[in-house]
Amino acid sequence: MVTAAEAALLDSIGFSSSEFRVYSDTETTRGKSWSRFHIVPVRKTEGGYEKLVSFELNHELVFDAKLNQEPVHQYPDASVLASGNWFRLCTGKDGIYQLTYQDLNSLGVNLSQVDKSTIQIYGNGGGMLPEANDEFRFTDLQENAIWVSGNNSGSFTQSDYLLFYGQSPDRWTYEPDDDIFTHEVHSYSNEACYFLTYGRQNGKRISSRPVAQGQHNETVNSFYDYAFHQRDLQNLIGSGKIWYGELFDVTLSRSFSFSFPNIVTEKNAHIRLYAAARSSATSSFTIEVGGQSQVFSVPNVNTGLSTGTFARHIVGDFSVVPPSDELNVNLSYNRTATGGRGWLNYIAVNAKRDLVMTGDQMFFRNPSVRGEGKIVQYELGGVLTGSRIWDVSDPLNVVNQQFEISGNTTRFKIASQENFNEFVVFAEGDYLKPVLKGQVPNQNLHASVVHDLIIVVPDLLKQEAERLAQFRRDNYGLTVKLVSPQEIYNEFSSGVADISAIRNLMKMYYDRASETGNYPKYLLLFGNGTYDNKNLLGFGGNFIPTFQTLSSLSPANSYITDDFFGLLDDNEGFDAQGAIDLGIGRFPVRTVDEARFVVDKILRYDERIDGLIPGTDDPRYAGMVANYADWRNVIALVADDGDNNIHFNQSEQIANFMTNNHPVYNLEKIYLDAYEQVTMAGGSRYPDVNIAINSRFNQGTLLLNYIGHGGVRGLAHERILTFDDILSWGNFYNLPVFMTATCEFSSFDQPDANELSAGVRIFLKPNGGASALFTTTRLAWAQSNFTLNDAFMRNAFIPMENGEMPRLGDLIRISKVQSSSSPNLKNFVLLGDPSMRMAYPQYNAVTTEVPDTLKALQEVTISGEIHNPGGTKATDFNGIIYPTIYDKKATFNTLANSQGSNVANFEMQSRILYRGKASVTNGEFSFTFIVPRDISYNTGFGKISYYFDDGEEIDGNGYFNQFIISGTADDYTHDNDGPVISLYLNNTNFSSGDKTGPDPILLAHLEDESGINTTGQIGHDIVAILNDDTFNPIVLNNFYQADLDNFTSGRVIYPFFNLEEGNYTLTLRAWDVHNNVSTESVDFIVTSAPGLDITELKNFPNPFSDVTYFSFSHNKPATELNVRLEIYSLNGQMVKSMEQKVYASGFNVPPMEWDGTDNGGTLLQSGIYLFRVVVNEERGELVYKTEKLMILR
Repeated sequence: MVTAAEAALLDSIGFSSSEFRVYSDTETTRGKSWSRFHIVPVRKTEGGYEKLVSFELNHELVFDAKLNQEPVHQYPDASVLASGNWFRLCTGKDGIYQLTYQDLNSLGVNLSQVDKSTIQIYGNGGGMLPEANDEFRFTDLQENAIWVSGNNSGSFTQSDYLLFYGQSPDRWTYEPDDDIFTHEVHSYSNEACYFLTYGRQNGKRISSRPVAQGQHNETVNSFYDYAFHQRDLQNLIGSGKIWYGELFDVTLSRSFSFSFPNIVTEKNAHIRLYAAARSSATSSFTIEVGGQSQVFSVPNVNTGLSTGTFARHIVGDFSVVPPSDELNVNLSYNRTATGGRGWLNYIAVNAKRDLVMTGDQMFFRNPSVRGEGKIVQYELGGVLTGSRIWDVSDPLNVVNQQFEISGNTTRFKIASQENFNEFVVFAEGDYLKPVLKGQVPNQNLHASVVHDLIIVVPDLLKQEAERLAQFRRDNYGLTVKLVSPQEIYNEFSSGVADISAIRNLMKMYYDRASETGNYPKYLLLFGNGTYDNKNLLGFGGNFIPTFQTLSSLSPANSYITDDFFGLLDDNEGFDAQGAIDLGIGRFPVRTVDEARFVVDKILRYDERIDGLIPGTDDPRYAGMVANYADWRNVIALVADDGDNNIHFNQSEQIANFMTNNHPVYNLEKIYLDAYEQVTMAGGSRYPDVNIAINSRFNQGTLLLNYIGHGGVRGLAHERILTFDDILSWGNFYNLPVFMTATCEFSSFDQPDANELSAGVRIFLKPNGGASALFTTTRLAWAQSNFTLNDAFMRNAFIPMENGEMPRLGDLIRISKVQSSSSPNLKNFVLLGDPSMRMAYPQYNAVTTEVPDTLKALQEVTISGEIHNPGGTKATDFNGIIYPTIYDKKATFNTLANSQGSNVANFEMQSRILYRGKASVTNGEFSFTFIVPRDISYNTGFGKISYYFDDGEEIDGNGYFNQFIISGTADDYTHDNDGPVISLYLNNTNFSSGDKTGPDPILLAHLEDESGINTTGQIGHDIVAILNDDTFNPIVLNNFYQADLDNFTSGRVIYPFFNLEEGNYTLTLRAWDVHNNVSTESVDFIVTSAPGLDITELKNFPNPFSDVTYFSFSHNKPATELNVRLEIYSLNGQMVKSMEQKVYASGFNVPPMEWDGTDNGGTLLQSGIYLFRVVVNEERGELVYKTEKLMILR
């Protein structure tokens, strides 16, 4: 039987199944199909519930012929846009459109070259592309029949014009069961587009169809007409496809008028109402026409539940006797509870009219006479002399219908067809005008081959995307293709924005690869998208459309997903259903600057960057800005509290997996409930957790994995990560990948750029943040989040089938495929480059010599060697290795701070005995240190963690944990003196009392004959104390590293952020391994951020003959600077200019090199020249300074 708690849970969700359930779903991805079985192992009985305790599952494989059939769609080898002159023009509603000589001239058509017979118009009509892959759509532009004045040959004169049938972007569809037409408003465009060309071949022309012969057996003298009122004014929850219009709140009643001239009063009009209401009690709408009314009830919602359904919608049908040609539809909202509100989506009306022409153009149709084998006679009244009737049933092959006139009646007969005919009657001269968009360059996506990475990027951001693309080509051999959304729309959605067009491009590549298996791998959406796909709110920034669900009122069921672009099998697509076939990422950038910052970050993540602290030549601080560093060995796990420890338990499950399967990585566990909770005015907080997360970001970590609650403004109810925290980070080079198994943390589709979510802020942060985020954009559920998180972690650290480590796109694709089919997983997105690979170390360090037991105060030497990926010793490897020696695992416990939190134990191996730096020569290394007195004296296994690199592009890691730490050495050298401490801020030229900005960098050099204690034993930490605040010491153990091949000295580098103005005293306290203590203090003054200033501008050598180097100091540390160097002759002529972008952690910038040549590469003559440095910071402030130099040749 189930437990009492389980029974209570089943009761709470209304579980009622009396049978155990087994069901399956089948999905296909990249040519492979699989079934996922779902088992509900509980059933309800008269006495309660029964649980399934064991079972045997039998299944049979059945061949499905559909899996081997040809792809649904066939694609031309080339697009019609590949050659010739092309011009785009757009239409807003169904009608007959005219293009005159003046119009073509305005388009840019060279009319002197135009032969009228070769004018062609291509386009695929109105309406959205189907989301479902197996539904029909054109795979390239189709030619439309048009009418051209004159004799359809010769030159196009000023009196000539052409006519074509243009459509609305919105579509009406006949529903035979209800005998009405229903409409669909285009979600991405307010126009339909067409393409004009000439000179290619004779164009398709509208043909004439004579009146059919024979006796008619159907007469049509009335037709079905329709209209709708729909204003998309607001998206009620900022999610989903469906927008709403008029609000019923202060105003509870509104009237809407529809005109149907010559309405048939004997035939009821049909009215459909789509509306929504938010009310704590059942409310209703009343619709009234000509004294006839109907009430439509709307269920209530729980208005006190922030994550619950926001409102309920109803779709109601109302049949009325038309009182007149003018239908005034009165709609009222009947409020039943305080605060109740209603919204109108649309009112759609179907009515029957007598077939009498009204207006300039009149469309008519009558589905009642559809079906083959009939002769149908149409009888129209009121047709003006000179009018025409076109059959537009097939928009590509419009037919001019001939007719006969008898008195006031116009008649024609046609042979009926399976579907009904659609006609338009229009008078001469009563034409619509298209919007002229201009010339379209030739393009040919249909002829392009499959590439590893497709980047969809708007023209505005293309330069930055090309910079990333070239980096991937040059450094990783990937094939990369850039394509703009408009180029895709031109070939796949007739020139209008439509999200399915982008998906269809990828499906073309996918279908063509079905035989070769060379499937497209990665898609990067290089541009932001919002839920406002048509820019109805006017904020802009919607470069690449977003897929929104049909569900638009429930925050729990409505989501945005980029998966849609990668659902490429024939049975997938509708409402984003199916298994993803591509690795997809997005850069949610809105400006060129944001694009540049993001690309800079990605390149910075992959490229080697080393250097000294700006402002000092002291080699002790070499490499502090390296992105090749031992943070690549760290995995940080952050777990929320509460919820019966579910987040803690899930993080522990991941931790145990990593420890058992990938012990080379060092785990840092930041579990909220293991920290002291503090009650503040705004609620409970974990200030030490904020500090720990901020510290980990600034130190760096390969991956930070968060499990728990979150929102657009940060993580956890206790606000453990806030906007202010993000602003404080300065991890310019050590950028983590950030996994957030939480809710809506990285919602990127808000139209207002001032409402960026926390996740987006982290990704866009130019001087830090994350290199990529696997993250959520909407509400999510703990178990499905963990399912994906667990799959991600299980795949992130093992090679794929091709032997390579996965790229981020592989990870999100594989993780989603292996996880459940829950729609909840769709809202996980990758903010980042799907072709980027995490910074996995490549080579391996192997320990060859280590004592079997390490004892306190024992001098220990450890030796090892470097192995290449093939497992053999890398005798050609020379570089530096960074060993970290950990004490035994320690047991910690949570504190049950909150309701729903339980006391639990967990292990962590975090106490550092030694963190050093040693030379590697010909693949061999050795290092020596003294074990601190402050070991944990129980017996257990320690761990050696290695990170190493060759100073160029090879790095690696390794570990060893088969040695004991216990006891004290029998013979050791006594030491009674504490460490010698040298203390600075920003650079080693600092003097006590100097001024700094609000973000100074602490630099400390420590030296002791026995080495420095970093164990973290109570009272023996390396700590910094500001202004004698001993209650809030800053623990710096993890920031200490011994010098190269010397355990007796080392350095601490620690960045401060956002210090307030004022006087400060900084005291540093450190212990040696014998527990001797020393302190050192320094005073400094924090001033407000001053204006940008340049000092110490010089070139060296000066004079010079071959090459010189320019350098300067400035007062803007932690700032990205644009630097331009200009060389002038004494007569004021600029002879050379150079630019570079630099990020200065301190107050100096790297020197700029010049070889004494001008802009053309010619050596300048000897003499005196002026040089000027022009500098501006990211906020736009610009300063310059000028000095002299001399060339001597």
